[in-house]
Amino acid sequence: MVSKIEFQDFVKTLITDDDKEGLRKAKIKFGIILSVVLILEAVGFTILALSVENQMLKIVLFIFMAVMMLISYFIVRHNHAFNWSKYKEQIMPKILNFLLKDYKYEYSMDKYIPEDVFEKSPFADKYDEYCGEDLLSINVPNDDDTPSNTWFHISDLSVTKQEERVHYVVDQYGNSHREIDHYTVSVFKGAFAHVTFPVMFKCTLGINCELNGTKKINFEDVDFNKELKTYADKELEAFLVLTPDLINKLKVLNIRTKGLKLAMYDNKLVFTMSKLNLFEFKNKKNFDESMFENFYDDITSILGIVTEIKNNNKVFKF
Repeated sequence: MVSKIEFQDFVKTLITDDDKEGLRKAKIKFGIILSVVLILEAVGFTILALSVENQMLKIVLFIFMAVMMLISYFIVRHNHAFNWSKYKEQIMPKILNFLLKDYKYEYSMDKYIPEDVFEKSPFADKYDEYCGEDLLSINVPNDDDTPSNTWFHISDLSVTKQEERVHYVVDQYGNSHREIDHYTVSVFKGAFAHVTFPVMFKCTLGINCELNGTKKINFEDVDFNKELKTYADKELEAFLVLTPDLINKLKVLNIRTKGLKLAMYDNKLVFTMSKLNLFEFKNKKNFDESMFENFYDDITSILGIVTEIKNNNKVFKF
């Protein structure tokens, strides 16, 4: 894997003067159009409010004006702000080719982890809507660095369900009526990753995830025990899995995500990062190499965990 300094030097070559000028022009255009729209709306609603004598109606008009201004802001931003999604689509293949030049991989911005994989995982729950993006699949090579049949898959997921809230309202005649409000609840939102190895694990292990037949265990690393609760069915084998190097990698990843869960069972490794948005631009204002830090951190930290487990022969049944 390339170093962070090498990566930073590389991404500098991706940032062109045309890109910077495009961002500058988009900001100016966005500011001008938004200002004109908001001024026209403010003037129009003010004139309308002055023609109304009823104070309650004036308050309603001003509230409506505030809502319309907010809607206008999002419409203008969507249509005239810099298109970061298109820019990401252009530069992502170059970044992956550089970072994963020693790996066989596949990437699609529009695809995501299949539903059946999520449903069979320990982190599944009832849901109504399932979508995602940024599916990255990396081949986990054999010991001699040749391609294997083992693939590591990761993508962003947004999983939601519809729920109902019942309440009662009283009309002007004193009659009570039952009303039902429908609202959306997030089941999972973040990055979801999984890999199926060709051999079975020696133990069942969960981090921030209590699997059937497991019990809580502690390590010498007090900070790790506080941040990440570990459960296993075989304590000795769990200590062989979570080596000091792997513990440090998990701590670093948890700092980045603040929502790490991991499950290792049978021959499957599944983990989720509920507050992680894969390959998200950082610090867009500067438009320099610092924007791409998350790209590097996401790939190297997650791939490092998979590689660490894969290379630890003590965790598999042979």
